[in-house]
Amino acid sequence: MHIEIPMRFRNPYNGRREVNAEFFRFLVTGAYATTLHYLVFWLGISGLSMNASLASGTGYLSGSVLSYFMNYYYTFDSKRPHREAVGLFYLIVATGFFINTGSFFMLTRRLSWNPWFAQVGATALALLWNFFFSRLFVFCWRKR
Repeated sequence: MHIEIPMRFRNPYNGRREVNAEFFRFLVTGAYATTLHYLVFWLGISGLSMNASLASGTGYLSGSVLSYFMNYYYTFDSKRPHREAVGLFYLIVATGFFINTGSFFMLTRRLSWNPWFAQVGATALALLWNFFFSRLFVFCWRKR
């Protein structure tokens, strides 16, 4: 598998507006994915009496499917073939899943945080991880 380093990463002064626009679109995409994540989380703990960590993880994975397609087409306008992008995306998502679920577990079980506040903190950590690595490795190819 070939990983191309786009020109915008070779010159640190080139493309700041593009990065800002991508980050904004990433936040919009993330808002939709997070809404789905939290909806599944809420349904899991309130409607299905799931363990809160399991509900959080299930919500994260649900949001990841929506996130992939929105990031591919909307945020990064990628031309990388899906057969390559999906695998890389889910490698990033899997790591983000462990960041999300692990930090949620630590905040709720070890530090006794309220699950909702812990979920916000876990989401913030996963968001930073996902943007940085999605931009650099997953969706770095552009349509011309």
